[in-house]
Amino acid sequence: MPPPPLRVAHLITDLDVGGAEKMLSRLVRAMDPAVVSHLVISMTDAGPLGTALARDGYDVRCLGLRRGRVSAAAPLALRRILREWRADLLETWLYHADLLGTLATVGGTSPTLVWNLRASVMDMRQYGWLSGATRSLCARLSRRPALIIANSEAGVSAHAALGYRPRAWRVLPNGIDTDEYAPDGRRRAVVRSALGIPEAAVVVGVGARYDPMKGHDVLADALADWLPAAPDVHVLVAGAGVGWDAPAYAALARRAPACVPRVHLLGPRDDMPAVWNACDVGCAPSHGEGFPNAVAEAMATGLPVVVTDVGDSAALVAEPTLVVPPAQPGALASTLAGITALPADARQALGARARARVVAHYSIASAAARYAETYRDAVEQR
Repeated sequence: MPPPPLRVAHLITDLDVGGAEKMLSRLVRAMDPAVVSHLVISMTDAGPLGTALARDGYDVRCLGLRRGRVSAAAPLALRRILREWRADLLETWLYHADLLGTLATVGGTSPTLVWNLRASVMDMRQYGWLSGATRSLCARLSRRPALIIANSEAGVSAHAALGYRPRAWRVLPNGIDTDEYAPDGRRRAVVRSALGIPEAAVVVGVGARYDPMKGHDVLADALADWLPAAPDVHVLVAGAGVGWDAPAYAALARRAPACVPRVHLLGPRDDMPAVWNACDVGCAPSHGEGFPNAVAEAMATGLPVVVTDVGDSAALVAEPTLVVPPAQPGALASTLAGITALPADARQALGARARARVVAHYSIASAAARYAETYRDAVEQR
């Protein structure tokens, strides 16, 4: 008789549309419920991803905490949920969840605790004092979890340099649904038509929330220098907080107003497979990454992706000519100019290689299998 499903609770800061949140959602959906049963707990509210999970029958709970506020009652509330649900393992995603999950699992009858790190090098001066203090405290507590998962080798190195000393590390790269993210001519036509982009145009796509680490400032500077000389190129930027009122894009509008009609700031989108299909080239201008979901999604859709050399981005794309140093708008502009000027068949050949790489190494099915094995090992070893 097969063993009963392992009961895994996930704690995450929120369930808005971000890299960690999307990976968690994909992982829950991809695992066989006969092997792992999931409970998803948001520290704040359900957000769009939690709402979708609950609608599809998954168990989603919310602690209702206010962002930027400390709650002395939160560990007890979380502990009560874990006890009532009879969790075998608690996996925490992102620093605030790592800290809260650690406080809630003090005691011998608590579930096995596993942290999941999603970043590498981060400039904490760009974030609030609470985030910096939380990460510092997590470094001191890093021997508490049975295991720390990182989604990149860069994440392990960066956190080891910060003083993280876990009992064990395990690197588990993100997984992509390569059926959802796949070339689709119909989607391409629909999005381009809706945005008024000619079929003959070459389109560069960026998928990233407006955040200091995502490099929107570098992208805007590169576009201001390069786009006036590339009249057939359009740019799509999708992500929460992305708009002409964001400082980087307001500056772009002042410096290169003639380019504004060809820069499409889409804000948050729930149809990223379609958005990527509307593009010919992807771009990730980040200052820091772990394993960038957006890069793998664009590659799975058949796009060559220009990335900055941060986190595991260069290893992911495996095309040295597409990798530029971070924080160098001139290098980014030059590389984008070169790839958008290539004949369409040359770009498509690069994109086909990119998709084949993701299918072979970074599918959500293989990621789910690795995670399930990791959960079982952590519980058994405890």
